[in-house]
Amino acid sequence: MKTTLLLCLSAFFAVPGISFAQDSGNQAHLEASGLYGGTTLTIRLRSTEIGQPAALVFGQPTVISHPAPDPVQLVALQNAHIHQGVIGAEGELRLEYPLPAQPVMPGRRLFGQGFVFNRLGHYQASGRIALKGETQKTVSWADGHASLPASNLNDSGSDVEAFDYDRDGDQDLLVSNRTSFLLYTNDGSGSFTDETATRLLSDNVGAFVSGVLDVDLDGDLDFVSCGTLDANGNSVSPMLFKNDGTGVFTKTQDLVIPMNDSDNIIIGDLNSDGWPDVMIGAGSAYGGSGMPHQLVSLFLNQSGTLVLDAATETAAWNSNDEDWLSGDCGDVDRDGDLDLYFAMSGPGGCPNILLLNDGFGSFTDVSATHLPDMNYGDGDKSSTARLLDMNGDGWLDVVVANSHLTTNAQDTGDLLFNSGSAAPGVFVDAPNNWLATNDPELIVNLGLTLGDVDMDGDNDIILHPSEWFGTGFPPFVGHPTLFLNQGGAQGGVIGEFVKDHAFWTPGPMVTFFTYYGALFDADSDGDLDFYTPSYGGIVDPSKTQDYLMINR
Repeated sequence: MKTTLLLCLSAFFAVPGISFAQDSGNQAHLEASGLYGGTTLTIRLRSTEIGQPAALVFGQPTVISHPAPDPVQLVALQNAHIHQGVIGAEGELRLEYPLPAQPVMPGRRLFGQGFVFNRLGHYQASGRIALKGETQKTVSWADGHASLPASNLNDSGSDVEAFDYDRDGDQDLLVSNRTSFLLYTNDGSGSFTDETATRLLSDNVGAFVSGVLDVDLDGDLDFVSCGTLDANGNSVSPMLFKNDGTGVFTKTQDLVIPMNDSDNIIIGDLNSDGWPDVMIGAGSAYGGSGMPHQLVSLFLNQSGTLVLDAATETAAWNSNDEDWLSGDCGDVDRDGDLDLYFAMSGPGGCPNILLLNDGFGSFTDVSATHLPDMNYGDGDKSSTARLLDMNGDGWLDVVVANSHLTTNAQDTGDLLFNSGSAAPGVFVDAPNNWLATNDPELIVNLGLTLGDVDMDGDNDIILHPSEWFGTGFPPFVGHPTLFLNQGGAQGGVIGEFVKDHAFWTPGPMVTFFTYYGALFDADSDGDLDFYTPSYGGIVDPSKTQDYLMINR
């Protein structure tokens, strides 16, 4: 049936060959509401490829198998449904389907994937999603870190990217450590093998963060990295590693930046030319552009080569006395291009930044008119920001992780809702929907991982706090913390979040520095599992054991 499905897609688009890249640089992202009788199932495929043919494919797998090479994760489908269309001016292909009043597929899982046929003649595939019909169950977890390769114990890890680098249909892992990368190859059942030695043959110097993209649009996924330090602790230029199509990576470019440091990466087609671009930011770095404090450098993709954009170096918004720690891109006003949100930090708080795209990669700072005043106008100490629809209205919202050591306790995290069609891209604070009170376990929050962990059609939040001194026993706090969206399976209000005290199965004594993680389907059963690297601890820096939690 897989062959039939691919032939159907090929016949529809009338092209002789197929090549895919999953979630390459924010160019294909699929999301869907819950599968509940009496509701309207809403499916959105987001893409910057305006006017291009696209398809939504849903079906019920009976056997999970992964013959190579094939990034299409829908396998052994029965009764596959294909919805065809084009990406509209608002940057999406949307399908709304009223469901009958009676229960729909109770307890069964429906798998889906989206495809966009881009202007360069390649399919771009979204990541696979899955919904569970009429689910009313909260999620349960099993600690699976014992099944990881022993190499995950040996270094301070900060970031992980889950993607199908060998194109066999399952999700593999790229772990960014302080001194080395790790490439963990998935066998499709959630069993990982360390194949770093054969898949990264040189320049394995590690990084603070990495980002995945199909830089040359050849159908396989490449990656960029930044935050690498040499043996003397000096910053090393960010790097681009290209995939040869089989999951073997070679460094092909040093991304020389005028800043003297690099902390984070934003990937997306920022100038709407069909090629994913790379933005690299620095915390407290001073640039070579003459600006008093440069925030980011933008590398525009020119047919697979990343070229530093001079206009961004001298843009008025690219100068700020505070620290840029993280950011994200997304189409917040639904005009078909990618906008930017920056998480900023300062000694007593600092306002974050929202930049709107004119469609061609020129950005305007609209923070003063489109963002609410936070912390009495002084802003928060923000570490990470992510853009995702958190209340199911089809508009991208903002989730922010903060530190509240020197700011208000209620500002440990921000949830900003998009005003939607009434005021596109204008955000309002929802202080009572998430982290409204002081939580002694969440003092210094570093990162965020977002996704639908209970398959009910709404997005949940995993917050990554730093290990810190607690207020009681045990003396330290700090491990990933799950907040479940109260829509869907929880039977409450979508867009309100409650802490799941049963989440961290390794136990309250297992505390460490954790920056980022990945929600991904490790074992091919449809639900999202969770991997987080450990950067170490306060008293014991050797606490570098990474953790894999299997979603049951």
